[in-house]
Amino acid sequence: MFLTLEEDRVFGRTWQAVGRTADVAEPGQYLTAEIGDEALVIVRDGTTLRGFHNICLHRAGPVAEGCGRRQTMQCRYHGWTYRLDGSLLRAPEMD
Repeated sequence: MFLTLEEDRVFGRTWQAVGRTADVAEPGQYLTAEIGDEALVIVRDGTTLRGFHNICLHRAGPVAEGCGRRQTMQCRYHGWTYRLDGSLLRAPEMD
C-alpha cells in the first residue's frame, strides 16, 4: 500500500533520473528503464534526446530491450518499426 502511494505521489509527479547523457551520447544510442510500472526507452535522435513509453502501438510489446545503438526501434512480435523520433515507419500486414 505504501509503495503504491509513494510511486503515485512522489515518483509519479517528479522527474526521475534513468541514465546519464553519456549513455546516449551518439545518434541512435538508446537505453531502457522502468519507473514504477512504466517502461521507458530513451534514445538519441541526431542531436535530440527523446523519451518514449517502451511499447508498440499495435499490441503493447516492447520496442527496445537493454541498451545499444539502432537506426530504428522495432517490436519483436509483429515487426512494427518506429523512427527514432517516435513516428511509425512500417506496420507489416496493415497495408
